[in-house]
Amino acid sequence: MKILHFSSDGSSEMNSARWRISNMSDALIRAGHQVKVMAVRHWIYQTEQGRFYCNWADIIIVHRVMVQESIDAVEFWRSRGKAVVIDFDDAYDKLEGDYNPAAEFWKDGLVTIKSGG
Repeated sequence: MKILHFSSDGSSEMNSARWRISNMSDALIRAGHQVKVMAVRHWIYQTEQGRFYCNWADIIIVHRVMVQESIDAVEFWRSRGKAVVIDFDDAYDKLEGDYNPAAEFWKDGLVTIKSGG
């Protein structure tokens, strides 16, 4: 089986990807399956490389990102017979307290943009 993951973790972080992708992929590879991991931008923007590997894959797993572009891509690939799985690993709607650094974005919906100046 050919499994393609689109990881939402950036190159400077190894948050859920370690537990949701690497551990599972290591076991699948040992069992003889093929696994490819790509940055989620290849899914969202449907890059040439992303489309190539979506064609290659038997199962496409998208981690965490379900914005409109992602929904459009799910519909596109499912219409072509691909199995697409969305993996939500955190219950963001259950965040409590102001002490959680993710709450401002995930709970309150506030986006902070830092400028270079």
